[in-house]
Amino acid sequence: MTMRVTAGATSPGTIGNTDAIRAEIATYRRELPRLLAEGDLIKKKHAHGLSAVELVELAGLQDEMLRYRQKVAPLPLDEARRLHQELLTRIPDERECPGF
Repeated sequence: MTMRVTAGATSPGTIGNTDAIRAEIATYRRELPRLLAEGDLIKKKHAHGLSAVELVELAGLQDEMLRYRQKVAPLPLDEARRLHQELLTRIPDERECPGF
């Protein structure tokens, strides 16, 4: 998925570039039916359940969405690990704070 248009906003690289904006709008229009289908499948899953074919389709759509999110906005896992280690070093020792 190459869509960069969200909630009517364009990405910073397209401001003032009408060709890029037109391309993003075309991408959005092309992707809209797929996005609506994913939303419909999620609603149906929670309301009535899905058939095996629909479950496979939803899994594929969700996998595609996850790959796209990882590409455009990866989680800062290295930073989270560093912070976790830093916080672990701040935990008081049992001898320093009995009963803690």
